[in-house]
Amino acid sequence: MAETEMGFLKVEAVNFGNTIFDTNQLSVVRGGSYALKEIVLQIERKLIDCKIKGFQSVTLGGSTGIFCCDADSINKMRSLVEQYLCEQQTIKEQIFTPNNVFSFVISSVVGKDYLQAKEQLYALGRYKQAQSFGHALPNFSSSGQQVCPLNGYLLADSNNSGIKAAKNSKVSKSVNLRYQIGCKVRTTIYSEEQANLATQLSDLGKPQEDRRTDIEELHFPSDLETLAGQHHKLALNGKVAVIYVDGNAFGKAQKTHIEQSSNKIEAQQAFDLQLRSDRAKYLVSLVEFLNQQGATLQKNDETIVQIETLLWGGDEMTIVVPAWIGMATLHHFLEKHNNYQICGQPLTFSAGIVFASCKTPIRKLEQAAMSLADAIKEQSGGRQQSYFDYMILESIDYPTESLASFWEKRYKKLAPLRKPLQFNLASSYHPDQLSQHLQTLPRSSIYKLVDAALSHGVANLAEQQPFNKEQRLEVKGSAQELPLMLKRLINAGGGELQTAIQALLQVLLEKGDEQATTHPLSDEMTMFWLHMLELYDYLAPSKPMMQEAQ
Repeated sequence: MAETEMGFLKVEAVNFGNTIFDTNQLSVVRGGSYALKEIVLQIERKLIDCKIKGFQSVTLGGSTGIFCCDADSINKMRSLVEQYLCEQQTIKEQIFTPNNVFSFVISSVVGKDYLQAKEQLYALGRYKQAQSFGHALPNFSSSGQQVCPLNGYLLADSNNSGIKAAKNSKVSKSVNLRYQIGCKVRTTIYSEEQANLATQLSDLGKPQEDRRTDIEELHFPSDLETLAGQHHKLALNGKVAVIYVDGNAFGKAQKTHIEQSSNKIEAQQAFDLQLRSDRAKYLVSLVEFLNQQGATLQKNDETIVQIETLLWGGDEMTIVVPAWIGMATLHHFLEKHNNYQICGQPLTFSAGIVFASCKTPIRKLEQAAMSLADAIKEQSGGRQQSYFDYMILESIDYPTESLASFWEKRYKKLAPLRKPLQFNLASSYHPDQLSQHLQTLPRSSIYKLVDAALSHGVANLAEQQPFNKEQRLEVKGSAQELPLMLKRLINAGGGELQTAIQALLQVLLEKGDEQATTHPLSDEMTMFWLHMLELYDYLAPSKPMMQEAQ
């Protein structure tokens, strides 16, 4: 309990999805995300400069900031934040008024206990958000006469007709602003994050030798088509993998850490600093991983790393990489965060990965990946370990029904048997070896087996009893024939196929029905063959041949 009352204020950008993912143009998405993060940081700097009594930054997120001050200064702090949002500001040489582009909610309370104040701030924020518009209101005196071709509803009232994705048509001022910012930071996000990491590690007391300062200038794609790249395998050409990761019981871990401390504000600040440094450290390692694995393009003697970070705040992450390296990227994250702890509190993750054409609306793919992760959390014991689920969309269509209905349409009676997965981190993940094992699989035979199993609703393919020749003729075309189909499939492949199957069985683990349990897949279960069939092109493909950005 704090001895005296303090004022607490939260400023938060709301309707995040509508603001950031209203276009597929990556520079626009990147610019919007960067601008929101920078607005929160500029608000912090303004409040520091104004020397408000008792001012402290408590926690800073990608689009949210919580600040505190002496109780009698809370109205002044709120007034300064409101003033900032209503006045022209500059980010990356672009001048604009934040409230004209984004929607913000400001909440403030006075209290003695930080955790209670935090809950009140979030409750007030949700209440105010429910009363606000879904988008920042446009300038109704605008001279625009047509709709912005990139987001489909704002007036095309800017003078910019040079964005390739807009096909030489003018775009809205909001889209143009975010595009200009996104282009400016396209080559600096990585270096800024790495520089921030050095400062954060210093604040955490890490020795100088542990703070990297060698910042390599890298470049990143400006659109999804460039990011997807070309691949010699048709199934992967022009495809992306959208990966969404969210911490399980993140709020509980944070609250437990704060409750155990005598100074709750300092505990929140320490938690926040640890989170931001860990996040930056992972981003640095991820970009290096992609660079080493060859997820790069060459353009005008520049190396373009094929990644985009759509969401990077708190315990949430949404990234986009080429489809061919999607599973390896997800494995990289889960391996780096195995047994992860923050300030002594264990944290597990739920992840969704969606493979689709680069022409599919990015917002729809992000929503699909998020729905996969959320469905894991809803399962009994789904939060106790880190799990993932995947979805493969072969065309530019995307699911419009609920996730349960989508699986039911695909897997019929076997849909309830689809369980969240884990990578078997105790087993080596060597894409080259896995690729060889996958190529050994008789794909057409597996397709016939799985198709028949789905049609008959058969989950267990184990042979119950040997059939004689006459009995085999009797069961032909029925569910009882499926074990025979599997037996013939395996026998036809000989020892090489059996070796490949045993190796592939070591790659993935399936969530058990009991809480906090996992178990290996079995080659006598339809789900193993279904996963191998669906992930055949995605589990461990070879990297593309040398390619250049278009």
